[in-house]
This record gives sequence, structure tokens and C-alpha cells, in this order.
Amino acid sequence: MNFAEKLKAARTAAGLSQHGMADRMLIPFRTIQQWEGGQRTPPPYVQRFVLNELEEIAADPLVCAEREGALDNLKKMMASHEAWKANHPRSKYDPEDERIKEDLEELKRYEDKINEARMEELHKAPRISEEKRKELEERLAAGEKLSDIFNPKRTK
Repeated sequence: MNFAEKLKAARTAAGLSQHGMADRMLIPFRTIQQWEGGQRTPPPYVQRFVLNELEEIAADPLVCAEREGALDNLKKMMASHEAWKANHPRSKYDPEDERIKEDLEELKRYEDKINEARMEELHKAPRISEEKRKELEERLAAGEKLSDIFNPKRTK
């Protein structure tokens, strides 16, 4: 079974569409399409990382659904908050502001935990040098996406 087949099987087992996987793993949708179509193949340590991440999602569907539901609820709450602010432009105190700030801080903590887990996965990848591993950690910590690191845009 090649990587494209393994990726598709793991993604469907996790209950994710290609778009859902792209959003969840911060990888461009087109990259996932190319991987599954066999047009491109990432390095072995990226393959292991992506497949392990999908296995974790598949193993814990309740947590996955709960987090996605929380994010959807937060988006709805923020939209209703913006609508309220538009209808009350002169209000000095908005009781929802504190609640939204708390929710955004919670999401930031969640993103930090995901990044920490990704860093741990990088430490487990056996076939890269320590120097390369540190470079990857720095680039991920700086906010670069995995797809940008492993599939850089070609310049003419």
C-alpha cells in the first residue's frame, strides 16, 4: 500500500473530508489532493507525522467533534456579537466582550497544545538530523505551515 492509499484510508477512518483535513492540519487543500492522487509524496518523516495525526483524530472522535462544535459555537457567538454592536454603536460597556476574550484565549491555548504535540512528533521522527529538526521546530514556531516548508512554491 503506497502513501496515497494509506493517507486516504487514514483520512476516511478519521471521518474527515480533504477540506476538513486541510483545515484541521493547516495544510493546503491542493497539497492533500496531490498527495492522495499520487502526484506528490512528502518526505517519510512528514508521512509518519500526518498519518499519526490522523490516527489520533480517528481514535478520539468525541473530542474532535466537541472541539469542532465549540469552534462553530464561538463563530456564531462572535457573529451575533458583531450584529449586536452594529445595532448599539453608542454603548460603552458590552458584557459579551469579556466572554469572547476568554473564548479566544481558550482557543489560543488549544492551538498551543496542538503545536506542542506537533513538536513532540518532530522529536520522534528518526530519519532527520538534529540540525534539520531544530530548523523545522523554529519554522513551525514562527508560524509557517507544514505545506510551505515541505512544498515550497516554485519560482521562475
